[in-house]
Amino acid sequence: MPNHAKYLVCVLSCLGLFLVSTPVKSAEVLSLSGTIVDQSHSPIPGATINLYATTTLVNRMQTGTDGRFEFPNLVPGTYVLECYQEGFQKLSRRIVLRDRPEALDLTLEVAGLNQHVVVIASELPELPSEISKSVSLISNEELTNRDVVTLTEGLRQIPSLQIQQQGGPGTLSAYRFRGLRPEDTAILLDGFRFLDPSDNKNSVRPLLSNLLLTDADHVEVLRGAGSTLYGTNAIGGIVNVVSRQPTEPLAGNLSFQGGSLGLLRGSGGVSGQSDGQRYTYSLQADHVNYTRGLDKQDTYRNNSGTLRSTYDWSSLARLFARFQFADIFSFLNQSPSPLSGLTPLPPGEFVRDAKSFPEPGANFYPQFNDPDYHQHNRFFGGAVRLDHAVNGFWNYSIGYQSLRTRRRYEDGPAVSPLAQSLGFQGPPTVTSDRYQGAMDQVFWRNSFQFGSANSTDAALDFDRAGLDQTAFGLRTQAVQRSLALQVRHQIRLLEGRWQWQIAFRAQHYDLGTPRFSNSTDNPYGSILNLHIPATYSGDVSTAYFFSSSGTKVRLHAGNGYRSPSLYERIGGGSFGSFRSYYGDPKLRTEHAYFIDGGFDQFAFHNKLQVSGTYFYTHLQTIIDFGPTPYDPFNRSYGYLNLKGGNARGFELSVSSRPMAFLDFNSSYTFTKSIQPSPTSAGTTRVLGLSGHQFTVGLNVCPARRFNLNLQGSAVSSYDYPVFGLVYTIPTETYRFQGYTLLDFTGTYVLRESEKSRLRFVVRVDNLLNQEYFQGGFLAPKATARAGFHFDF
Repeated sequence: MPNHAKYLVCVLSCLGLFLVSTPVKSAEVLSLSGTIVDQSHSPIPGATINLYATTTLVNRMQTGTDGRFEFPNLVPGTYVLECYQEGFQKLSRRIVLRDRPEALDLTLEVAGLNQHVVVIASELPELPSEISKSVSLISNEELTNRDVVTLTEGLRQIPSLQIQQQGGPGTLSAYRFRGLRPEDTAILLDGFRFLDPSDNKNSVRPLLSNLLLTDADHVEVLRGAGSTLYGTNAIGGIVNVVSRQPTEPLAGNLSFQGGSLGLLRGSGGVSGQSDGQRYTYSLQADHVNYTRGLDKQDTYRNNSGTLRSTYDWSSLARLFARFQFADIFSFLNQSPSPLSGLTPLPPGEFVRDAKSFPEPGANFYPQFNDPDYHQHNRFFGGAVRLDHAVNGFWNYSIGYQSLRTRRRYEDGPAVSPLAQSLGFQGPPTVTSDRYQGAMDQVFWRNSFQFGSANSTDAALDFDRAGLDQTAFGLRTQAVQRSLALQVRHQIRLLEGRWQWQIAFRAQHYDLGTPRFSNSTDNPYGSILNLHIPATYSGDVSTAYFFSSSGTKVRLHAGNGYRSPSLYERIGGGSFGSFRSYYGDPKLRTEHAYFIDGGFDQFAFHNKLQVSGTYFYTHLQTIIDFGPTPYDPFNRSYGYLNLKGGNARGFELSVSSRPMAFLDFNSSYTFTKSIQPSPTSAGTTRVLGLSGHQFTVGLNVCPARRFNLNLQGSAVSSYDYPVFGLVYTIPTETYRFQGYTLLDFTGTYVLRESEKSRLRFVVRVDNLLNQEYFQGGFLAPKATARAGFHFDF
């Protein structure tokens, strides 16, 4: 990194530490108190109250037997209060404390949609009527009713999100928002970025199917670009998993399940807090083991754990720490393949209707079993953050995150009998490819509140990404550093009914000299003298709420980006004595322009919400792989910048909770995604994407101990090339038929007391037992799991 950037980081870090240790005289100390009652004005004991002083500084307590609560030692400023109790509608309010203590009475209704506080849209706590972007939220209640274990299971009902997985549990997954690419989705865990720096797109895709939600409180989803707030790989959407926070002096959970594909799963956790909630802790451990898998040899094991802790120096200063690890092992399959000797298609036709082997008239083989092809993945990381609300004008967060990823793929000479009959041979000896990634991040984020209507955020992020890869016979080691400055301003007008937000981000890169196991042909020796293009992005959003009709209109526009990965900058490979280098250190960042706008209509006393959104994204500059004539690094083929395509469409959704025991939601998404040049299907339609997507969900609680949940989804047909096990060129492109999936979950409370609850849960996926394919990979038919959950 240039000397001026190093100096800036050093100065700001020292300044941050100085501010942490320096007492700042705050304004007058105030309090917020109140009573929570039901519609008959009876107090509600045990209701949980969350008070957001900042995005990350959240005070939490429960009402007493008289329904009362009190938050002491508050400074003047703007707060967001959220209140909920099982069996009632969640309620949220924005509160301004000025120069005197505040007392309020809140009434919870038994029906109506929950009023969730959402942070992901602006990195600030916002009420449903204030959010100016397209967001979805999966609550803890929904996660529990659906018995969600993995992140992929939890997100299947999100509008405009198409999830693709290459086979059974633990196989490679892809999240594609609004017709865009898998690398355009960003994942956050408790607000900290999670990705694999060793991935060739710098995305989280290789680890997606390994993320578990057994300790999640809720999941926030931003549908649309968020690069200005969250950085690279956020053109399509962002997912933030928020963990449960302790509310009892001591609590725990145990879970045991078994099911189809040889499933054995167990999890356990313990959490607690000290008197006065000054110190909290939470520990969760999970074990998932599919002993057979889809073809009875696809073993998949996932051992993971998370530890979180908070310590409050005062009611306005909190230290947060998070540690996580995962160890994953799974057997893999070889890719699908076209049948040989197929009758050529007539002139002008490029696509075959997919029929899988061994059906009559079959024209492709699904994935092939490979007895000795497996992967071993590990990731572990830690994060620490200090949140301090200095006074009613200024609060800040300063933190550090470290993440390490390890992936190893091994393959031997064994192949399946079917693959052997087709002439496929495995490697003569065991081959091993190894990918190691490292990410270190230091950030300092400040928020300034100018009265109750204006706020400005300024943040400085320093990132260091490392790659150590041994693949295709060549070891590659590289490091990239970046420094990003982000500024955001939000204003509320007309008593909070009209919201405006504008944001800007600039990111500078510094690339170190890479090292290769064969350095004699290294073409990047003069990399220190190269100019690496910087990245600039910005967006603006606005929302206006018509309180008389319960209508909100919103608009969001700007640009997003994806920074080149280390492999795209300096990647290479070796085949015997031949070595080839693919990377281009001077690659420009991928850029996209976007706009989306729509409405949210709240009706029947918030028992019904209807939403509609139109979206358009143009990929102005992308990174692709192709011929590179007149290349300064003497490459014949490699990564280069090209023009991209665009994606457009609309989302329609309906949510309703007319009665306390009934929840209903449904959505429809139309997507048209095209690229500049025709594909192997003979059109510019992007391969692998369905044009139509439909979801429906129904939750019924017919009795206090009994809950039924039904989730359905359907997609239309799509085109996709099958590269083949034997053939290296994708000679055939297939049209895979759309499919409909129906998942059922039933829960019965066997035993319940004031401090504990024992539940029996049954879940059936693909209840209709449909056979369907994703990219030529056969997915599981109907599967079931059942077991016990004990909370105490």
